[in-house]
Amino acid sequence: MRTLSPPELTQADRRLLQERSVELRHPERKAVMQKFVIGCIALCLSLLALEGAARVIVTATDPTEYGSAEADCKFTIAQQAPPKGMKSLILLGTSFTSRGLYPELLQERLREKGIKLDVRSLAYSGCIPLGQVDLLDTAIKHHTSPTAVVLDVSPFWFNHDAKVESIRSVHFEASPRGHLLLPAPPGILARIKREAEIHSYLVRYRDHLRYLLTTIPERIFSSQKYIRIRPNSATHVESSAAGFAPAFTVSNDERMATAMTQHLDRLKQASFNRVASGGKATGQFASRHLDCNVWKPLKNYCDKRGIPIILIWMPQHSVAEAIYQKQLNLTAQQASMAFENIAQENGLYFIDLHEDKDTAHYFDFDHLNAYGAAFTTERLAAILTSPEYKDMIAGRRKQ
Repeated sequence: MRTLSPPELTQADRRLLQERSVELRHPERKAVMQKFVIGCIALCLSLLALEGAARVIVTATDPTEYGSAEADCKFTIAQQAPPKGMKSLILLGTSFTSRGLYPELLQERLREKGIKLDVRSLAYSGCIPLGQVDLLDTAIKHHTSPTAVVLDVSPFWFNHDAKVESIRSVHFEASPRGHLLLPAPPGILARIKREAEIHSYLVRYRDHLRYLLTTIPERIFSSQKYIRIRPNSATHVESSAAGFAPAFTVSNDERMATAMTQHLDRLKQASFNRVASGGKATGQFASRHLDCNVWKPLKNYCDKRGIPIILIWMPQHSVAEAIYQKQLNLTAQQASMAFENIAQENGLYFIDLHEDKDTAHYFDFDHLNAYGAAFTTERLAAILTSPEYKDMIAGRRKQ
C-alpha cells in the first residue's frame, strides 16, 4: 500500500504556524500589549491636558518671571533694543537708584549738552552683583551698546559676606525665568529637566501652580470674606517709560522710625552680615575691609567689553549716617574716602552724592522721594556733562 508524504510547507505557512503557536501558548500577551499602548496614549493625553491647563492658569494669573514685579519690569526693559545707532548709559544697582534717579530726565539733560544717549535704569530693589551682571548681559544681547555703567554703592557693603559676590537673590534663583539663567548642572537627567523647564509651563511654573493649589481651599473655606494670602508688595506702582519711579510721599517721623527698625533687622539677618558666625545671623556687625570683590563679577564683565564703571553714593538721610557710624564705626567722610580709594585702585570712577540735608527730599531715611530724585538727577547730570566725564559717557575714549 502506497503511503502519502506530507505536503511541503512554504515559508509563509511556517511563519503563520509559529505565530498561531505563540498565541495559543500566551493568549494574554496581545491583550497586555494593547493595554500598554492604550495606557501610554492615555498618559500622553493626560500630560497634554495638564500642560494646556497650566498654560491657561499661568496666563490668567500672570506670575512674576524673575522673582518680583520690579525685576520683571527691568528685564523687560533690558530686552528692548535702543533706537538704531544710539548708544546707552545703563543705571545699575538697588532701590537706591531705582527710587532715586529719573532716567528720562537724565537723558534729556545729557541731550541738552549734546550727548545723545539712551539712558535706562535696570536697578531694582534687592538686586545684588550677579543679578546686575544678568541684567547687563541681557541688555547687551538685545543690541544695547553701553558707553558706561552707573552703579550705586552704600556703606552696608562694608559688612557683606564674601559669598555675596558669587550668589544671586534667593527669589531670583527660585523664579521661573531667573532659574533658567543659571548654569545647567552636569548630567543627562539635569539636561532633560532643563529642557522640560524651557518648554513646559507645567514644569517651569510648578511652584506657582503648587502655591495656587494649596491656597485655593484656604480662600474658599476661610471664615474671612476677603483674606489676603500674600503680604503687600514693597514695589511702588508708579512707573515711567524706563522703569519704576520714586514715590511722591514725603517722609514723616512715624515712617522714619519704622524704616529704621526694619533696616536694622535687615542688617542683622542679611547674608552679607554673616561673616564671623559661620553663616548664622548673630546680630553682631563684624566689619571687614571693603574691597572690590563684591563687584568683581560686574567689573570683570565690563573690563572684557571695555565698559567703564561709575560708582555713585546716593543721598542718605542723617539718620542713615548715624546708623552706619553706630553699627560700623564709620563716619560718612570715612566711607566716602574708602569708596574713592577703591575706585582709584581698580580703575573705576566715583561720584559722591550722599550729602543732601533737605529732609523734604526723602521717602524714608535711605530712599529719596520724587522731589529728591529729581534734585539728585539734576546733580548727577551736571557732573556727567562736566569735562571730566563728558567724553567718556559719550563713548569718546581718550587716546
